[in-house]
Amino acid sequence: MKPPVSSRNEVCSKPGSKRPNYFAGQLLTAEGLRAEQEYFIEKLCQHNRAAFDVGIIKGLTITCRGKHVSVKPGFAMDIASRLVELPMACNFNLPSDNGTWDIILGLVEVQVDPAPSIDNIDANNGQNFYNIQEHIKLWIQETISKKEENVPATAIMLGRISAKNGQCKVVKFTDKK
Repeated sequence: MKPPVSSRNEVCSKPGSKRPNYFAGQLLTAEGLRAEQEYFIEKLCQHNRAAFDVGIIKGLTITCRGKHVSVKPGFAMDIASRLVELPMACNFNLPSDNGTWDIILGLVEVQVDPAPSIDNIDANNGQNFYNIQEHIKLWIQETISKKEENVPATAIMLGRISAKNGQCKVVKFTDKK
């Protein structure tokens, strides 16, 4: 008897994600644990790319009265597919009575909590850190051009504010909805 003939022909193959395969007695290393973190971070980014577009997802509404500007809480996704949450309203005054400013939201990662190490040899001038702290940054910068050229690549432009004689208005709001 002949074996069955498969009608299936592979036409494309590409290796997918790789994650650590832990086993009893394995020596855990910083590289292995970092690989696990990177795997789950990339899976979360894949989910974000499938579910959302880059930019504002929810909230982050900008309002202004006089020179006073308010940005409501909300969520956005940056170009690196990271979810960025502004958890509370942010209120500030414009730096002058006249001008145009871009309002920008970004996520910055900072190494914190210095840690001792046996070898103390690291790319950070011999300093190791226990944690990476995410900082949500909201800033304004003077508008340079009509395009969003002056916005850092991993930041999200939430809108543009124009002020004349101490009265501001939102002149551009980038919400895609």
